[in-house]
Amino acid sequence: MSKQPKLPLEWISTEPRHIEAFGHKHPLEASVITGITLEDDGFHVHSVERYETYTLESELIAPFPLRINITQLKASIFAGKTKFDMVRCTNSQEWHDYIFESCGCEEEHIGCLTLEDLKRPAIMIYWDPQLHMTSTVDGAHRICRRWREGIKDFEVAFVSLPEAAKFIQPMEKKDG
Repeated sequence: MSKQPKLPLEWISTEPRHIEAFGHKHPLEASVITGITLEDDGFHVHSVERYETYTLESELIAPFPLRINITQLKASIFAGKTKFDMVRCTNSQEWHDYIFESCGCEEEHIGCLTLEDLKRPAIMIYWDPQLHMTSTVDGAHRICRRWREGIKDFEVAFVSLPEAAKFIQPMEKKDG
């Protein structure tokens, strides 16, 4: 993976539309009923919760992969339980190419986004303020599409590591 380019940004005020955007549900998020059984004490409904997650594999961050629960992070921001800073970033071809490569963006997903989708801010976790290390954990496809549509900036909710930590779980490293 290439080195993260410098991202020109300006701090902006959080607006109600930013908070509302985190209430948006990803199409994969849902409670899915897997079965209903009749027991002695009545009907039992069995279900599975599906979450939008992001898997981060970076030796600079951790020696093992990390899974970030995006569904819970967005819900916590929406509920006012997770602090964040809003920034407006200047997009560029260099940043587009970096995000496309490092976040594993898929052309099919980029092509399915609507202009309404492009209004929602991305989420970046700020790992190390001294090294300016961030990870785009939600919104990479939107950032790429905005650049391709000629929109030269994008908004991001910067979440610090202490705030994001409760949504991050270590995963076992795969051999190979």
